[in-house]
Amino acid sequence: MRRSGSLDAAQRIRDLERALAESKSQRNASEKENQGLKRKLEAKDAKLTQLRDEKRKSQDMHKKRRSREAQQAPCWTLEDGTRAPLIEIQLGQLPTRNLARRTAQQADGSHEKGRRDYLPVLDQIVEATQGQTQARRVGGWGYRFIDKLRHYDHTRTLAQTAQCGIGQALERDYINRSRTGTVRVLPRPLSGTNYRRQLDPVREGKIRIYFRPSQQTMHDRVIPAMTFALLKAARKKMELATRIAVNFDGTNFGRYHILGVLMNFVYFECVSTDPFGNQTRTIRIERMPLLLQQLVNKLGKRVRKGMTGEFWSPETPRAVCDAIVFSGLQPLVSDDEIVIKTSYVSDGARDNVGCSPDDHPDTDALCGQNSPIHAIYLTGDAPAESYERLQASGLGEDLPQFYAGKNLDELTEKLRKERLMDRRQRDQELLGKKVAANAGAGASAEH
Repeated sequence: MRRSGSLDAAQRIRDLERALAESKSQRNASEKENQGLKRKLEAKDAKLTQLRDEKRKSQDMHKKRRSREAQQAPCWTLEDGTRAPLIEIQLGQLPTRNLARRTAQQADGSHEKGRRDYLPVLDQIVEATQGQTQARRVGGWGYRFIDKLRHYDHTRTLAQTAQCGIGQALERDYINRSRTGTVRVLPRPLSGTNYRRQLDPVREGKIRIYFRPSQQTMHDRVIPAMTFALLKAARKKMELATRIAVNFDGTNFGRYHILGVLMNFVYFECVSTDPFGNQTRTIRIERMPLLLQQLVNKLGKRVRKGMTGEFWSPETPRAVCDAIVFSGLQPLVSDDEIVIKTSYVSDGARDNVGCSPDDHPDTDALCGQNSPIHAIYLTGDAPAESYERLQASGLGEDLPQFYAGKNLDELTEKLRKERLMDRRQRDQELLGKKVAANAGAGASAEH
């Protein structure tokens, strides 16, 4: 019994040792697994910490960028890819004297590059102004006081100023209107740059966002360009018209005589057609004035050239043909298809009907001797003289090329070079006269 009991005790001890060894190995395995999981968690925690730091940095950078953008003026991208800020400005009144006025006795040298005063090129202007009307306390609506004052000031200025001041009057009216709100401008970047950050105070003080062309620019460039553009379309209208009526008459301003010519293009057009083919037609008329012509007199007879035995041609036929030829409408007096549908309309003054004997019927038909009809279609003297005048003026090639629309770029460049050459020559002459005058004044002072 003792031997078997000792064997059982030894077996139990071995079982306990085996169980302890297994638990120890399991504990070691679990510790290793826990350490591996801990290392993985620490790595993930470090990565999360790094991501949080990067997110915080990006948020801080975004906030700083937005704050800088809020402090800066908003930028726009222009058509050519350059960028410029939208700047809010405060406009001041115009100066009382015209700073752009120049005297004809001084050589301005404006043909030279960089001689004109700097004015920023404004691609866009954004306005936020009050409306012209407002609700009244008693009901209904009425005009704002500032708009009444603006209109009064504008009307008074137009009534008291010359034609050269109309542009400044309009500019002043726009300035008064913009003072009721805010004005932002988009200045174009300087040449050679892709971005513009701001306007320096000196240039911002000189800015004129409602700048209008001067009277000299209108007289020398804009009005002639618009007149030629209008006349360029007259030739096509003349070809398409069903009938053409030429109204002409002369008048005088004091001791000066002028003659005006008005073209009436009559179109007989179909407006509808019924199922049976019957057409309903209507008459449409387009009117177009030609270039005004200056006359020496309004006589119906020729004037002798002193004691030479020659005579001046009648003024009215010559002026009518000059207006037609210099406006590019020569077919009115030369093309049979155009002539046959053309009529001339005038009053019965002697310079319009001619000076044939009273019992001659051609005076009743407005084609008496020295009349426009007689000089244009019967003798042909007036068109021939107008053609000679066109060639003598140096426009014999330029005007037909312009009205025909051929090689306009070459024609424009040619005329531009001629204009600059003429301006340089005039500036040199004026400068020479000024130098000579100063030299004469210095010599007289020495004596």
